[in-house]
Amino acid sequence: MAVYAQSEFANLLVTSELQRRLTEADSPAPATAAHPGMAGPATSRRPSACGRPPNS
Repeated sequence: MAVYAQSEFANLLVTSELQRRLTEADSPAPATAAHPGMAGPATSRRPSACGRPPNS
């Protein structure tokens, strides 16, 4: 579990640096990150863009 936490933290650091660079370049684009644990279980049952549930 520690490796997963480090990986998630690294993703946040990369996102933070990307936002810093976007801001420096006067880009209107936001850099965002989301923790997969924050998504509700119903999310995985919704069809994806190609019409089938994820992980099927």
